Amino acid sequence: MSCVRENYCTECEWSVSSGDHPVPERTQLAIEHAVTTGHDIDCILDTEEPSTDAFAVDSAEQSVD
Repeated sequence: MSCVRENYCTECEWSVSSGDHPVPERTQLAIEHAVTTGHDIDCILDTEEPSTDAFAVDSAEQSVD
């Protein structure tokens, strides 16, 4: 499974991906963007495999009497 972590700005189009930058560089770029702009940074993990919805799986396994 291949994972890509992306840091992105919640207020503008700025983002940086682990596919393009190693962790220390990506972290530094995110900090610099936040300090320079005052914007908030968030992170997402993108995988090639679809995630499962645990609630849907649990609900489907329960029988209704």
